[in-house]
Amino acid sequence: MKHYDFAGQTACVSKCALLVLLFGYSSVFANQDATLEGCWRSQHVEITRSDERVVHMNGDCVIQYTATQARSVCETNAGRKEFLSAYEINEPGQLRVTVLDQATGQPKVAPTTLRYRIEDEWLLLDRQQFPPPASADSKPPMRLRSVSIRVPLAENGRCEPRGETGMRVGRTPQSSLSISAPSGWQPLLIDPSTDQRLGPAVNSNLFIGAFTPIDAAEDGAKTKQLIVVLDDTRPGPFPVRTEQFELVKRQFSREFKKNQIACDQPDRVCAQQQPNGSHIYTELVNIKGRVAIVTGVFAQNVPNAVILLKRAVQDFVAKLRDENSN
Repeated sequence: MKHYDFAGQTACVSKCALLVLLFGYSSVFANQDATLEGCWRSQHVEITRSDERVVHMNGDCVIQYTATQARSVCETNAGRKEFLSAYEINEPGQLRVTVLDQATGQPKVAPTTLRYRIEDEWLLLDRQQFPPPASADSKPPMRLRSVSIRVPLAENGRCEPRGETGMRVGRTPQSSLSISAPSGWQPLLIDPSTDQRLGPAVNSNLFIGAFTPIDAAEDGAKTKQLIVVLDDTRPGPFPVRTEQFELVKRQFSREFKKNQIACDQPDRVCAQQQPNGSHIYTELVNIKGRVAIVTGVFAQNVPNAVILLKRAVQDFVAKLRDENSN
C-alpha cells in the first residue's frame, strides 16, 4: 500500500515490558495541580534511543491520579501490569517522580524528573532522565515523549484499560482508538510482525485491525477484499487538531496525482488508485487528536470495485467516529 508510509522510520517494536516500565516511571503528578486529577488514556509514546533510533509505541494503558498518588495500569499479552507512584512539583511543569512498592509503599527506585503540560484534553510528557545503561553496547532510551487523552472513569469508578477486544492479535503497538467490525465484516486475526504482506502496510503505525467480509469463503470475488485500519504515528506524540490535520492532508495529497484525490474536507481526506489491476481506496480522518488511516483493497478487478470499497471504508470510518465519540 502506498498510503502514508514513513520513509526512514523503523518498524513498530513490541516491547510491552519497556512500555509498562516507562509508563510506570512517568505516570505521576502533583496534587497542587488539580487539572491532572482523573483518568488519561495513552495515545502515542515516542522513544529516542542513544543511537538516535526512534521507536513508536503504545499500549492499552491508562493513568489515574488522586490528590496524592498516581496509578498506571496496562493490559498486555502477559496480563495486567500496575505501577504506583508518588510525586512532587520541583517547578511549574516539572515533576519529581518516585515509583513505589505496592506492598510496602516504599520507594523501589531512585526518583526521576520529567516535564509535563496539559493542552485542552491532552496530557503531554517529556522525560530525558534515565538510569545508566546496563552494558556498554546497549542502546538505552535518551528521551521519551508521550501524549494521552482524558477519558471518563469506568462504571466501577476506576481508570480502566480497554482490555481484550478480539479485533487484533500480535505484539505490535496498540492504538487508543477503538473499533468493532461493522455488519458483514470479521477481523482478520494475523500478526503484522510475522506477516510479510500486512507488516509493510502497517509499517511503524499503530495497528488497529484488518478485516474481511464474513461471506468471503462463499463469494470468490470477496476473498480478495481487505480493510486495514491504522493509527498514524507520523504527527508524533502530539494532539492533531484542525491546523495540524491540514499539514497531514497536504503531505498525503502530495503522494497522489491530482485526479486520484477523491475528497478533501476539514477532518477527512481520501484518494483512490488502481495499481496493476487492483483497486485501493484510502481515507485519513481526524479522530480524538489522532489520524486514523482506513484503506480498502480489492486485489483483483471486479465490477463496481471502487463503489464497494468506498462504501466499506466509509462504514469503518463511521464505526471509528461512533465508538470514539466519548
